[in-house]
Amino acid sequence: MGLILNRPTPLTVKEFLSRIDTPWRGEAAEPIWAGGPVMPQNGWVLFEGTPESAGPGAMGVMEGLCLTQSAATLRMLALAPPRFFRLFLGYSGWGPGQVEAELARGSWLVLPATRELVFETPHEALWARCFEELGIRPDQVIPGEGVQ
Repeated sequence: MGLILNRPTPLTVKEFLSRIDTPWRGEAAEPIWAGGPVMPQNGWVLFEGTPESAGPGAMGVMEGLCLTQSAATLRMLALAPPRFFRLFLGYSGWGPGQVEAELARGSWLVLPATRELVFETPHEALWARCFEELGIRPDQVIPGEGVQ
């Protein structure tokens, strides 16, 4: 599974949480992000913290960042949002072997995730920044299967 990182929705975290009677103490305009087409009715929270401090159901995804679907953890985070916080609706999913096959065809460019890329790079600049991190000029990419 994966989460799309560059698709904010028009819905804000504050609006969403008000529907479930949960106060939001973060930035009023904090958007909810479209995580992908699979189960868009389900939420995922990516946030700064540790699984131990976040409560049951949180898993570490990289040093100092966790992912959870726990409504209790979301409510806790809403009262004191960490510096790095994103609420996603839906996720992207693949069947067994699908990602591996797509990687073998050259369908993906892969680079390590960093807090800067995920949380501090403006969503509209994310693609260009990833290409830059890989040392690739987008105007020199040739469409086609496999490594060219």
